[in-house]
Amino acid sequence: MALTDGPRTAEFLLSEADGWRSRDSATVTVAANTTLKPGQVLEVSSAKYITLATTNNAAGILYGALTNSTAAPVDMKGVVIVRDAEVRTASLIGIGTAAPPATVRDGLAAFSDV
Repeated sequence: MALTDGPRTAEFLLSEADGWRSRDSATVTVAANTTLKPGQVLEVSSAKYITLATTNNAAGILYGALTNSTAAPVDMKGVVIVRDAEVRTASLIGIGTAAPPATVRDGLAAFSDV
């Protein structure tokens, strides 16, 4: 039996500013019966982070996984990388279908990718 391992906490992160400067504690809306993985690109809607939709308004990257095992969307506390960080674009989740990487980079102007 083969074991597979999903993205690990902050696996996408190459470097960040000292202390917590790159990170914010935030409210993230997690859809019903969904796990958001580290590296999920997020946008802001109604003062909460949500998964990047077709609006291409990238605003942050989820630091660690959030799991909602209920039948309804839930607002959860999470950590989001929002500024002064270098990330591995290939490790980001949600940019392949929502927006081309260049558009995501424009939304995350404080980021650098490798």
